[in-house]
Amino acid sequence: MAVASAAGGTYPGETNWGAFDQNYAVTDDTPAAANNGAAQTTIVAWEQNSDLWIEGRNADNSRTTLVQRFPGGMAATTQAPSATFLRYDFAVVWRGMDNRIWYSVNPDGAIATLATNWTQPRAITNPNGGFVTTSATPTITETGGRVTVAYRGASNSNSNIWTIDGTLGSSNLVLNWSNNAQTGFSSPSSPSITNFAGTQVPTPLRSRSRPVLTAAGNQMMITSLTHGSAYTDGSIMTRARYSGDVGAWGNWNNDPQQWHSFSAPVLYAISTAIYILIRGGTNGVIYGKEVSRN
Repeated sequence: MAVASAAGGTYPGETNWGAFDQNYAVTDDTPAAANNGAAQTTIVAWEQNSDLWIEGRNADNSRTTLVQRFPGGMAATTQAPSATFLRYDFAVVWRGMDNRIWYSVNPDGAIATLATNWTQPRAITNPNGGFVTTSATPTITETGGRVTVAYRGASNSNSNIWTIDGTLGSSNLVLNWSNNAQTGFSSPSSPSITNFAGTQVPTPLRSRSRPVLTAAGNQMMITSLTHGSAYTDGSIMTRARYSGDVGAWGNWNNDPQQWHSFSAPVLYAISTAIYILIRGGTNGVIYGKEVSRN
């Protein structure tokens, strides 16, 4: 996705929407994205036809790899994935067809292999050896050299939000899991979690869709679909921005271009800028833009 021309948006640096990958990237649900911070490479993953697809992007957010079906077709899911970066590796998690939470890592993060060099998926297990299961999309973030996965209980009647921590083993190929615990929150849909200045910030609340939260530099942003009536191409997107300079959240604002979606938007950070991706309301094409910059 090339950064589009300025749109006079609500936040500093906000641009117009544009097709993320010239209409090649089509999704059935919310896409996922993560940036490695150092080399400024980014992965984007999404679900289409019960498979995960992935591509890599370079420092200017243009595509560096072809769109690839997750290697070997090993990642079967009907819901959105979630992604983060940990030390040397990108990591992706998703809810499998068996309700288990599965993960895979890319152990080198090299530009040429961002879409291909992924480990065989493994199911997350709790410290007692049991499989961790969920009824909705799990979300993942990195904090202090470890990842934390936040997820909803495994049955539709179990709305408790749980977390579990993972650390990379010596091979950088496997995550070791610990500290599986309830958060004290509940939600009718997936939670969100991010790392802001070294602190985990969860957002278990829901509007029309699951909320999505990310941080970049001295700012955080949360976005979701609204409770209002859906249009033929989806629901209105709304968002709010936290400024570390002010130390407070601003008002909720709807997307200034009035774009809609049937799936939750996703936010991701590149350096001090926050970007947003959505599933197109009528065609499933992934669209995106820069939404805020420090």
